[in-house]
Amino acid sequence: MPAEFGPSLLVRRLEAALRDIQSSKVHIRRAAARDLSQYVDSPARARTVDRLERLVVEDADIEVRAEGVLALADGGATESVGLLIGLARTGVPRIRQIALLAIGELAETGVEDAIEVALEAVESPLPGLRYQGLVTLKNLQQAEALGLIISKTADADSEVRWVAVRLIDELCLQGSSQGSAPTVFGAWDAANIRKLQPLLEDQDRRVVVAATLLLSRLRVATAIDKLATLLSKSSYKLEPQDEETAIEMIGQLRLSQAKPELERRAWRLLWEGPTTWPARVALGQLGDRRARQSILQSLYSNSPLKCARAIEAAGKIGLEEGRARLQYLLANPSGYDVETIRTALERLDSSK
Repeated sequence: MPAEFGPSLLVRRLEAALRDIQSSKVHIRRAAARDLSQYVDSPARARTVDRLERLVVEDADIEVRAEGVLALADGGATESVGLLIGLARTGVPRIRQIALLAIGELAETGVEDAIEVALEAVESPLPGLRYQGLVTLKNLQQAEALGLIISKTADADSEVRWVAVRLIDELCLQGSSQGSAPTVFGAWDAANIRKLQPLLEDQDRRVVVAATLLLSRLRVATAIDKLATLLSKSSYKLEPQDEETAIEMIGQLRLSQAKPELERRAWRLLWEGPTTWPARVALGQLGDRRARQSILQSLYSNSPLKCARAIEAAGKIGLEEGRARLQYLLANPSGYDVETIRTALERLDSSK
């Protein structure tokens, strides 16, 4: 018998999820709540959202209710924001935290009730709610939330301090991508930077790492001095994203003192690691001949993956030897991104 697809199969799966959501077994109800998220944005939206809304209020199991809230968020149930704001105020802490997360994803920027409940959470005695309140507030207010977020870098809880620094970093990057230099973005003045500098000596290592990356991006000398040491073997093991960010910033800032650590990552004995290529690019920015030659070889490689990653790198490091190849690729893109090639050539022009 041939396989069946289309609406009939969709309906059968929806009916199964709606049936399972009533199971006496908690793990089945949790799985069914997750399954229902895919039907929020479907012809069965009204029915699905109604069932999930009743679930998040009525179910006896907190995690089933939490899965229901996440299903509403993942499905994009913007019509549920009012209910979620109520849950964020009156639910048990776990539900309040998940509801705040959903509000940050679903509510439109500037919605007063949503902002108000996030502000209430930021002042909660519970660190988990302060943490999520900050994230939600940043999503809803963007740069307007900057002052409050900065104040929470002095929070008693290290996780709250850490997320506050991360959110400030995100706002800086957003401001930079929109044409504002990070050093003058929003309220970035000497007073605010002074508030952040004690975090370079925070008792929590994750806070120190986040603050070092942020303040280095803001060109604070004391942070830049610490940047190279983040890559040290004896240093705290960085999360992969932080390590890659540190390597990229070292290249941008031309920190030659970090060259030994970059070389250790760039020239591995057996195979490339996740930071091998970023380290080569950073070395190329430092003028390292071997790294620049490696990037040039990749630019001429028959491997589309190697060539594609070398296009951006060639512009970033000012690889004039790659100009002819970039011009050829611009005329014959063969699947390569034309805008990336143009940007690389523009960078070569500006580096003359």
